Amino acid sequence: MRVWQPGSHLTVERGQSPMTGHGWKRTRRRLLALARLAAPYKGRVALALGFLLVSTLAALAPPYLAKLAIDDGKGITVVADTSSAVTVRGEVVVRNVAAGASVVLQVLHVTKPYSPALEVTSNAGAVSLEGCTFVADVQNGPTCRVDGCASVTFHGCLLQGGSGVGSPFFVTPGGRGLHATNSGVTIMDSICQGGHGVGAGIFSLDLSSVGGDGAVLTGGLLFASGAIFQGGAGGNNQTSLLSVGSQGGDGLHLNAPAYAMGCTFECGAGGASYALPPAPDGAAISGTPPTFLSEPARHMLAESPVRELQTMSFSFVGTPGEIAAVIVSTGLDPAVVIPPFNGPLLVSLGTANAISFGPLPALGAMQQTLPIPALPPALLGATLDMQGVFFDLTTPVLVLGPGNRVILLDQSL
Repeated sequence: MRVWQPGSHLTVERGQSPMTGHGWKRTRRRLLALARLAAPYKGRVALALGFLLVSTLAALAPPYLAKLAIDDGKGITVVADTSSAVTVRGEVVVRNVAAGASVVLQVLHVTKPYSPALEVTSNAGAVSLEGCTFVADVQNGPTCRVDGCASVTFHGCLLQGGSGVGSPFFVTPGGRGLHATNSGVTIMDSICQGGHGVGAGIFSLDLSSVGGDGAVLTGGLLFASGAIFQGGAGGNNQTSLLSVGSQGGDGLHLNAPAYAMGCTFECGAGGASYALPPAPDGAAISGTPPTFLSEPARHMLAESPVRELQTMSFSFVGTPGEIAAVIVSTGLDPAVVIPPFNGPLLVSLGTANAISFGPLPALGAMQQTLPIPALPPALLGATLDMQGVFFDLTTPVLVLGPGNRVILLDQSL
Protein backbone atom coordinates (compact mmCIF):
# COMPACT_ATOMS: atom_id res chain seq x y z
CA MET A 1 0.00 0.00 0.00
CA ARG A 2 1.26 3.46 -0.85
CA VAL A 3 0.26 6.39 1.30
CA TRP A 4 0.24 9.73 -0.58
CA GLN A 5 1.14 12.77 1.45
CA PRO A 6 1.66 16.37 0.38
CA GLY A 7 4.87 16.55 -1.61
CA SER A 8 5.43 12.78 -1.79
CA HIS A 9 4.72 12.70 -5.55
CA LEU A 10 7.89 14.74 -6.11
CA THR A 11 9.93 11.87 -4.74
CA VAL A 12 8.08 9.23 -6.76
CA GLU A 13 8.58 11.12 -10.05
CA ARG A 14 12.24 11.93 -9.42
CA GLY A 15 14.29 11.59 -12.59
CA GLN A 16 11.32 11.92 -14.93
CA SER A 17 10.56 14.91 -17.09
CA PRO A 18 8.25 17.40 -15.35
CA MET A 19 6.14 17.38 -18.52
CA THR A 20 5.66 13.61 -18.67
CA GLY A 21 2.09 12.85 -19.57
CA HIS A 22 1.45 16.45 -20.58
CA GLY A 23 2.85 16.61 -24.13
CA TRP A 24 1.18 18.68 -26.81
CA LYS A 25 -0.14 15.64 -28.74
CA ARG A 26 -1.83 14.21 -25.66
CA THR A 27 -3.22 17.62 -24.68
CA ARG A 28 -4.59 18.09 -28.21
CA ARG A 29 -6.33 14.67 -28.11
CA ARG A 30 -7.89 15.56 -24.77
CA LEU A 31 -9.17 18.93 -26.04
CA LEU A 32 -10.67 17.29 -29.15
CA ALA A 33 -12.38 14.66 -27.02
CA LEU A 34 -13.76 17.39 -24.75
CA ALA A 35 -15.04 19.32 -27.79
CA ARG A 36 -16.83 16.22 -29.14
CA LEU A 37 -18.49 15.63 -25.78
CA ALA A 38 -19.61 19.27 -25.52
CA ALA A 39 -20.84 19.56 -29.12
CA PRO A 40 -24.46 18.55 -28.39
CA TYR A 41 -24.65 21.23 -25.68
CA LYS A 42 -23.43 24.33 -27.51
CA GLY A 43 -25.87 26.70 -25.79
CA ARG A 44 -25.00 25.52 -22.30
CA VAL A 45 -21.27 25.62 -23.01
CA ALA A 46 -21.47 29.17 -24.37
CA LEU A 47 -23.47 30.25 -21.31
CA ALA A 48 -20.98 28.63 -18.94
CA LEU A 49 -18.00 30.23 -20.68
CA GLY A 50 -19.71 33.63 -20.65
CA PHE A 51 -20.49 33.31 -16.97
CA LEU A 52 -16.87 32.33 -16.27
CA LEU A 53 -15.60 35.36 -18.20
CA VAL A 54 -17.94 37.78 -16.38
CA SER A 55 -17.04 36.28 -12.99
CA THR A 56 -13.31 36.63 -13.74
CA LEU A 57 -13.68 40.25 -14.82
CA ALA A 58 -15.77 41.03 -11.73
CA ALA A 59 -13.15 39.47 -9.47
CA LEU A 60 -10.37 41.53 -11.07
CA ALA A 61 -12.29 44.83 -11.05
CA PRO A 62 -11.89 47.34 -8.20
CA PRO A 63 -14.61 47.56 -5.54
CA TYR A 64 -17.78 49.25 -6.75
CA LEU A 65 -21.38 49.91 -5.86
CA ALA A 66 -24.25 49.72 -8.34
CA LYS A 67 -26.10 52.56 -6.60
CA LEU A 68 -25.97 54.51 -3.33
CA ALA A 69 -29.14 55.90 -1.77
CA ILE A 70 -29.43 57.72 1.57
CA ASP A 71 -32.98 58.51 2.57
CA ASP A 72 -35.47 59.20 5.37
CA GLY A 73 -33.63 61.57 7.67
CA LYS A 74 -30.60 59.43 8.43
CA GLY A 75 -27.14 60.82 9.12
CA ILE A 76 -24.24 58.79 7.75
CA THR A 77 -20.62 58.97 6.61
CA VAL A 78 -19.46 56.97 3.57
CA VAL A 79 -15.70 57.05 3.00
CA ALA A 80 -13.25 55.14 0.81
CA ASP A 81 -10.14 53.94 2.61
CA THR A 82 -6.85 55.43 1.44
CA SER A 83 -5.65 51.98 0.30
CA SER A 84 -8.55 51.31 -2.09
CA ALA A 85 -10.61 52.96 -4.80
CA VAL A 86 -14.40 52.78 -4.67
CA THR A 87 -16.44 53.34 -7.82
CA VAL A 88 -20.20 53.82 -7.84
CA ARG A 89 -21.49 52.71 -11.25
CA GLY A 90 -24.85 54.39 -10.97
CA GLU A 91 -26.63 57.24 -9.26
CA VAL A 92 -26.02 58.60 -5.76
CA VAL A 93 -29.19 59.90 -4.11
CA VAL A 94 -29.28 61.86 -0.83
CA ARG A 95 -32.68 63.11 0.30
CA ASN A 96 -34.82 63.86 3.35
CA VAL A 97 -31.88 64.32 5.74
CA ALA A 98 -33.41 65.80 8.88
CA ALA A 99 -32.31 68.99 10.61
CA GLY A 100 -29.50 68.21 13.04
CA ALA A 101 -28.31 65.21 11.02
CA SER A 102 -25.57 65.27 8.38
CA VAL A 103 -24.38 63.15 5.46
CA VAL A 104 -20.74 63.08 4.31
CA LEU A 105 -19.45 61.21 1.25
CA GLN A 106 -15.69 61.03 0.75
CA VAL A 107 -13.47 59.90 -2.13
CA LEU A 108 -16.10 58.22 -4.29
CA HIS A 109 -15.79 57.99 -8.07
CA VAL A 110 -19.34 58.10 -9.40
CA THR A 111 -19.90 57.29 -13.07
CA LYS A 112 -23.18 56.85 -14.89
CA PRO A 113 -23.93 56.41 -18.60
CA TYR A 114 -26.73 58.98 -18.39
CA SER A 115 -27.08 61.92 -16.00
CA PRO A 116 -27.74 62.61 -13.21
CA ALA A 117 -24.93 60.92 -11.30
CA LEU A 118 -25.78 62.80 -8.08
CA GLU A 119 -29.20 63.90 -6.83
CA VAL A 120 -29.46 65.80 -3.53
CA THR A 121 -33.00 66.88 -2.70
CA SER A 122 -35.16 68.03 0.22
CA ASN A 123 -32.48 68.00 2.93
CA ALA A 124 -32.77 70.13 6.07
CA GLY A 125 -29.48 68.79 7.43
CA ALA A 126 -25.98 69.44 6.08
CA VAL A 127 -24.67 67.39 3.14
CA SER A 128 -20.95 67.41 2.33
CA LEU A 129 -19.26 65.85 -0.71
CA GLU A 130 -15.48 65.65 -0.26
CA GLY A 131 -12.89 64.52 -2.80
CA CYS A 132 -15.56 62.94 -5.04
CA THR A 133 -15.83 62.70 -8.82
CA PHE A 134 -19.21 62.81 -10.57
CA VAL A 135 -19.19 62.01 -14.29
CA ALA A 136 -22.06 61.39 -16.72
CA ASP A 137 -21.01 60.03 -20.10
CA VAL A 138 -24.07 61.27 -21.98
CA GLN A 139 -26.30 64.26 -21.25
CA ASN A 140 -29.77 63.56 -19.94
CA GLY A 141 -29.91 66.62 -17.68
CA PRO A 142 -27.28 67.91 -15.23
CA THR A 143 -24.70 65.53 -13.81
CA CYS A 144 -25.35 66.86 -10.28
CA ARG A 145 -28.82 68.06 -9.29
CA VAL A 146 -29.43 69.90 -5.99
CA ASP A 147 -32.93 71.05 -5.02
CA GLY A 148 -34.51 72.34 -1.83
CA CYS A 149 -31.51 71.81 0.45
CA ALA A 150 -30.37 73.89 3.42
CA SER A 151 -26.65 73.27 2.87
CA VAL A 152 -24.70 71.26 0.28
CA THR A 153 -20.90 71.56 0.21
CA PHE A 154 -18.54 70.37 -2.52
CA HIS A 155 -14.87 70.29 -1.46
CA GLY A 156 -12.20 69.00 -3.84
CA CYS A 157 -14.77 67.54 -6.25
CA LEU A 158 -15.15 67.24 -10.03
CA LEU A 159 -18.63 67.75 -11.51
CA GLN A 160 -18.42 66.82 -15.20
CA GLY A 161 -21.38 67.35 -17.50
CA GLY A 162 -22.20 64.69 -20.08
CA SER A 163 -21.66 65.15 -23.80
CA GLY A 164 -24.48 65.98 -26.18
CA VAL A 165 -26.11 63.25 -28.24
CA GLY A 166 -26.85 63.20 -31.96
CA SER A 167 -29.39 61.02 -33.72
CA PRO A 168 -31.29 61.02 -37.02
CA PHE A 169 -34.21 62.70 -35.22
CA PHE A 170 -32.76 65.18 -32.71
CA VAL A 171 -29.63 66.50 -30.99
CA THR A 172 -29.19 67.32 -27.30
CA PRO A 173 -26.96 70.02 -25.77
CA GLY A 174 -23.98 69.33 -23.58
CA GLY A 175 -24.91 68.62 -19.98
CA ARG A 176 -24.46 70.94 -17.01
CA GLY A 177 -21.98 70.00 -14.34
CA LEU A 178 -24.28 71.30 -11.58
CA HIS A 179 -27.86 72.57 -11.47
CA ALA A 180 -29.01 73.85 -8.08
CA THR A 181 -32.37 75.38 -7.21
CA ASN A 182 -33.50 76.98 -3.95
CA SER A 183 -30.51 75.64 -2.03
CA GLY A 184 -27.53 76.84 -0.05
CA VAL A 185 -24.47 75.66 -2.00
CA THR A 186 -20.79 75.94 -1.06
CA ILE A 187 -18.15 75.05 -3.68
CA MET A 188 -14.51 74.98 -2.58
CA ASP A 189 -11.47 73.81 -4.56
CA SER A 190 -13.75 72.06 -7.03
CA ILE A 191 -14.34 72.01 -10.80
CA CYS A 192 -17.77 72.40 -12.43
CA GLN A 193 -17.44 71.61 -16.12
CA GLY A 194 -20.08 71.61 -18.83
CA GLY A 195 -20.23 68.84 -21.40
CA HIS A 196 -19.40 69.32 -25.08
CA GLY A 197 -22.14 69.83 -27.63
CA VAL A 198 -22.51 67.24 -30.37
CA GLY A 199 -21.02 67.95 -33.80
CA ALA A 200 -23.09 67.85 -36.96
CA GLY A 201 -22.96 64.74 -39.13
CA ILE A 202 -24.99 62.33 -41.19
CA PHE A 203 -26.44 60.80 -38.02
CA SER A 204 -27.65 64.14 -36.57
CA LEU A 205 -29.55 65.72 -39.51
CA ASP A 206 -26.55 68.00 -40.09
CA LEU A 207 -27.31 69.75 -36.79
CA SER A 208 -24.95 70.54 -33.92
CA SER A 209 -25.76 71.46 -30.31
CA VAL A 210 -24.61 74.01 -27.77
CA GLY A 211 -22.12 73.28 -24.99
CA GLY A 212 -23.30 72.77 -21.43
CA ASP A 213 -22.92 75.30 -18.62
CA GLY A 214 -20.44 74.55 -15.86
CA ALA A 215 -22.99 75.39 -13.16
CA VAL A 216 -26.48 76.93 -13.03
CA LEU A 217 -27.97 78.23 -9.78
CA THR A 218 -31.51 79.52 -9.35
CA GLY A 219 -32.61 80.75 -5.93
CA GLY A 220 -30.82 80.03 -2.67
CA LEU A 221 -27.25 81.23 -2.04
CA LEU A 222 -23.85 80.31 -3.49
CA PHE A 223 -20.42 80.70 -1.91
CA ALA A 224 -17.47 79.66 -4.10
CA SER A 225 -13.78 79.68 -3.19
CA GLY A 226 -10.87 78.41 -5.30
CA ALA A 227 -13.35 76.85 -7.73
CA ILE A 228 -13.23 76.55 -11.52
CA PHE A 229 -16.40 77.01 -13.58
CA GLN A 230 -15.91 75.98 -17.20
CA GLY A 231 -18.44 75.92 -20.01
CA GLY A 232 -18.45 73.11 -22.55
CA ALA A 233 -17.47 73.67 -26.17
CA GLY A 234 -20.21 74.01 -28.76
CA GLY A 235 -20.53 71.37 -31.47
CA ASN A 236 -18.85 71.87 -34.84
CA ASN A 237 -20.89 72.09 -38.06
CA GLN A 238 -18.87 71.87 -41.25
CA THR A 239 -21.37 70.06 -43.43
CA SER A 240 -21.88 72.89 -45.97
CA LEU A 241 -20.62 76.34 -46.93
CA LEU A 242 -23.42 78.05 -44.99
CA SER A 243 -23.43 75.81 -41.92
CA VAL A 244 -22.56 77.35 -38.55
CA GLY A 245 -21.38 75.65 -35.39
CA SER A 246 -23.15 75.97 -32.04
CA GLN A 247 -22.47 78.33 -29.16
CA GLY A 248 -20.29 77.34 -26.23
CA GLY A 249 -21.67 76.95 -22.73
CA ASP A 250 -21.41 79.48 -19.88
CA GLY A 251 -18.97 78.95 -17.05
CA LEU A 252 -21.51 80.01 -14.40
CA HIS A 253 -25.12 81.09 -14.86
CA LEU A 254 -26.62 82.78 -11.80
CA ASN A 255 -30.12 83.69 -10.79
CA ALA A 256 -29.28 83.88 -7.10
CA PRO A 257 -27.09 85.91 -4.74
CA ALA A 258 -23.52 84.63 -4.67
CA TYR A 259 -20.04 85.29 -3.25
CA ALA A 260 -16.88 84.34 -5.13
CA MET A 261 -13.31 84.36 -3.82
CA GLY A 262 -10.29 83.33 -5.87
CA CYS A 263 -12.36 81.53 -8.53
CA THR A 264 -11.80 81.01 -12.26
CA PHE A 265 -14.62 81.40 -14.79
CA GLU A 266 -14.08 80.09 -18.34
CA CYS A 267 -16.48 80.22 -21.26
CA GLY A 268 -16.97 77.31 -23.64
CA ALA A 269 -15.59 77.85 -27.13
CA GLY A 270 -18.03 78.18 -30.01
CA GLY A 271 -18.18 75.37 -32.54
CA ALA A 272 -16.28 75.64 -35.82
CA SER A 273 -17.99 76.29 -39.16
CA TYR A 274 -16.95 75.34 -42.68
CA ALA A 275 -16.58 78.75 -44.36
CA LEU A 276 -18.28 81.17 -41.95
CA PRO A 277 -16.79 82.36 -38.65
CA PRO A 278 -17.12 80.02 -35.69
CA ALA A 279 -20.12 80.24 -33.41
CA PRO A 280 -19.90 82.66 -30.46
CA ASP A 281 -18.27 81.57 -27.25
CA GLY A 282 -20.33 81.23 -24.12
CA ALA A 283 -20.12 83.73 -21.27
CA ALA A 284 -17.71 83.32 -18.38
CA ILE A 285 -20.51 84.51 -16.05
CA SER A 286 -24.10 85.16 -17.10
CA GLY A 287 -27.20 86.28 -15.23
CA THR A 288 -26.78 87.98 -11.84
CA PRO A 289 -23.12 88.87 -11.19
CA PRO A 290 -21.69 87.54 -7.91
CA THR A 291 -20.11 89.62 -5.16
CA PHE A 292 -16.35 89.24 -5.51
CA LEU A 293 -14.33 89.08 -2.28
CA SER A 294 -10.84 90.54 -2.52
CA GLU A 295 -9.03 87.89 -0.46
CA PRO A 296 -7.30 85.01 -2.28
CA ALA A 297 -8.67 81.53 -1.71
CA ARG A 298 -7.30 79.51 1.20
CA HIS A 299 -6.85 75.76 1.21
CA MET A 300 -6.87 73.17 3.99
CA LEU A 301 -7.08 69.38 3.94
CA ALA A 302 -6.94 66.96 6.87
CA GLU A 303 -5.99 63.34 6.26
CA SER A 304 -8.86 60.84 6.48
CA PRO A 305 -9.31 58.10 7.45
CA VAL A 306 -6.60 57.71 10.10
CA ARG A 307 -6.08 55.00 12.69
CA GLU A 308 -5.42 55.36 16.40
CA LEU A 309 -1.80 55.74 17.59
CA GLN A 310 -0.81 57.06 14.16
CA THR A 311 -0.18 60.63 13.04
CA MET A 312 -2.67 62.68 11.02
CA SER A 313 -1.35 65.12 8.44
CA PHE A 314 -2.70 68.58 7.62
CA SER A 315 -1.91 70.73 4.59
CA PHE A 316 -2.44 74.50 4.52
CA VAL A 317 -2.05 77.05 1.71
CA GLY A 318 -2.59 80.74 2.37
CA THR A 319 -0.87 84.10 2.67
CA PRO A 320 2.70 83.97 4.06
CA GLY A 321 2.92 85.02 7.71
CA GLU A 322 -0.71 84.50 8.65
CA ILE A 323 -1.68 81.99 11.33
CA ALA A 324 -3.15 78.68 10.19
CA ALA A 325 -5.56 77.00 12.59
CA VAL A 326 -8.28 74.36 12.60
CA ILE A 327 -11.69 74.38 14.25
CA VAL A 328 -12.40 70.85 15.52
CA SER A 329 -16.02 69.87 16.14
CA THR A 330 -18.11 66.74 16.50
CA GLY A 331 -20.78 67.83 14.04
CA LEU A 332 -21.70 69.76 10.90
CA ASP A 333 -24.25 72.55 10.77
CA PRO A 334 -25.79 74.06 7.62
CA ALA A 335 -23.29 76.53 6.20
CA VAL A 336 -23.68 80.16 7.27
CA VAL A 337 -21.85 82.63 5.01
CA ILE A 338 -20.16 85.41 7.00
CA PRO A 339 -18.86 88.00 4.48
CA PRO A 340 -16.61 89.86 7.00
CA PHE A 341 -14.86 86.51 7.64
CA ASN A 342 -14.60 85.75 3.90
CA GLY A 343 -16.30 82.39 4.03
CA PRO A 344 -18.97 80.12 5.48
CA LEU A 345 -18.99 78.58 8.93
CA LEU A 346 -19.39 74.85 8.28
CA VAL A 347 -18.92 73.14 11.66
CA SER A 348 -21.01 73.23 14.80
CA LEU A 349 -19.63 75.58 17.44
CA GLY A 350 -21.50 73.86 20.28
CA THR A 351 -18.74 71.25 20.71
CA ALA A 352 -15.88 73.07 18.99
CA ASN A 353 -12.24 73.54 19.95
CA ALA A 354 -9.40 75.14 18.03
CA ILE A 355 -5.83 74.05 17.25
CA SER A 356 -3.25 76.57 16.02
CA PHE A 357 -0.37 75.39 13.83
CA GLY A 358 1.49 78.70 13.74
CA PRO A 359 2.37 81.08 10.90
CA LEU A 360 2.66 80.03 7.29
CA PRO A 361 6.22 80.16 5.87
CA ALA A 362 7.43 82.44 3.09
CA LEU A 363 5.98 80.23 0.32
CA GLY A 364 2.55 80.22 1.97
CA ALA A 365 2.28 76.40 2.14
CA MET A 366 2.74 74.22 5.21
CA GLN A 367 2.43 70.55 6.21
CA GLN A 368 1.81 69.64 9.85
CA THR A 369 1.08 66.43 11.74
CA LEU A 370 -0.88 65.62 14.86
CA PRO A 371 -0.59 62.39 16.93
CA ILE A 372 -3.82 60.44 17.36
CA PRO A 373 -4.35 58.89 20.81
CA ALA A 374 -5.80 55.45 21.42
CA LEU A 375 -9.56 55.13 21.17
CA PRO A 376 -11.51 53.74 24.16
CA PRO A 377 -11.55 49.90 24.07
CA ALA A 378 -15.26 49.71 23.26
CA LEU A 379 -15.04 52.27 20.44
CA LEU A 380 -14.11 51.11 16.93
CA GLY A 381 -14.38 54.50 15.27
CA ALA A 382 -15.29 58.17 15.61
CA THR A 383 -15.73 61.24 13.40
CA LEU A 384 -14.44 64.78 13.78
CA ASP A 385 -15.41 67.72 11.56
CA MET A 386 -12.62 70.18 10.86
CA GLN A 387 -12.51 73.58 9.18
CA GLY A 388 -9.46 75.67 8.38
CA VAL A 389 -9.15 79.22 9.73
CA PHE A 390 -6.53 81.73 8.60
CA PHE A 391 -5.96 85.04 10.39
CA ASP A 392 -3.50 87.89 10.70
CA LEU A 393 -3.93 90.12 13.75
CA THR A 394 -1.75 92.88 12.31
CA THR A 395 -3.95 93.52 9.27
CA PRO A 396 -6.48 92.42 10.66
CA VAL A 397 -8.03 89.74 8.44
CA LEU A 398 -9.77 86.44 9.11
CA VAL A 399 -10.73 83.85 6.49
CA LEU A 400 -12.90 80.80 7.05
CA GLY A 401 -11.39 78.18 4.77
CA PRO A 402 -12.54 74.75 3.59
CA GLY A 403 -12.92 71.75 5.82
CA ASN A 404 -13.54 68.03 5.80
CA ARG A 405 -14.66 65.21 8.05
CA VAL A 406 -11.95 63.02 9.61
CA ILE A 407 -12.66 59.35 10.29
CA LEU A 408 -10.77 57.89 13.29
CA LEU A 409 -10.55 54.12 13.25
CA ASP A 410 -9.40 51.35 15.57
CA GLN A 411 -6.11 49.75 14.50
CA SER A 412 -7.89 46.45 13.82
CA LEU A 413 -9.91 47.99 10.97
